[in-house]
Amino acid sequence: MAKVYAPNKAYNGITATVRFLQGEGETDNPKLLKWFEKKGYRVVKEQSYILTDEKKVDESVQVSDENAVEQKNNTSSTNEYENMNVEELKEIAKSLKVKGYSSMLRPQLIEALQAKKGE
Repeated sequence: MAKVYAPNKAYNGITATVRFLQGEGETDNPKLLKWFEKKGYRVVKEQSYILTDEKKVDESVQVSDENAVEQKNNTSSTNEYENMNVEELKEIAKSLKVKGYSSMLRPQLIEALQAKKGE
C-alpha cells in the first residue's frame, strides 16, 4: 500500500477512485500511483523489511534516512508554491515565460515553476 498526498492538504473527496481525507489517500494500484506522481501528487510507497540479522536492520535504517532526506528536499522546494492559488501561480509562470501556463492545472504549474527555477 502507498500513501498519496494531494497538493491541497485540506482536500476531501475522491480522485481517480482514491478517497482523500485531509489531503491523504491510499492505493496499491501501480498505474494510479504513476498517474498521481505525474499530476503533482506526492506518493510514498511503504517498504516492508524482513529483519533477520543486524545487517538487514542497518540497511533498512539507511534506506529510511535517505528517503527522509529526499522527501525533505522535495517538500522544501514545493513549499514555495504550496500556499499559492492558481491565479498567483499563473502570474509567476507568465513572468517567467513558461510555455502553456494558461491551460495548466495547479500541480502542473508548480512542477513547471520548479523546473524553470532549476534552470
